[in-house]
Amino acid sequence: MAEDIKVAAEEKAAVKASAAKKTTAKTAAAKTTAAKTAAAKATDAKTTTKKTSAAKETVNKAAAAPAEKAEEPKKADSKKKAAAPKYDGKYIKVTLVKSTIGCKKNQIDTVKALGLNKIRQSNIIKDNAATRGMINKVSHLVCVSEVKQEA
Repeated sequence: MAEDIKVAAEEKAAVKASAAKKTTAKTAAAKTTAAKTAAAKATDAKTTTKKTSAAKETVNKAAAAPAEKAEEPKKADSKKKAAAPKYDGKYIKVTLVKSTIGCKKNQIDTVKALGLNKIRQSNIIKDNAATRGMINKVSHLVCVSEVKQEA
């Protein structure tokens, strides 16, 4: 019986020794990774100082450039944007008559794209193939009527 106790004590001591070796190995690994990260931060600091000095030089160059441009006489803008042509087609009034709760996400998105958020809310939109396709997708939720609108 005494021998069993000695054997058990020796086994416990062996387990503790192996656990101590593992923890020292872990702390050594942690120290090496900490040293590596410190070295990486030091190199990053050097590169950032180089980057900031390069950025300051570009800012100085950019500040000097507008002064040179201001001295030049402005040319007449020959390339003006053309005004959007007026839409002379038909308009339709779309009204949301049923809730979008329980609908698929694409149907909810289509209703929002039509400019409708609440029930009995109306929106007047251009009557073209794109809007007709959107209305067809959610025809069970909306009511459509033609409107004559002067734009």
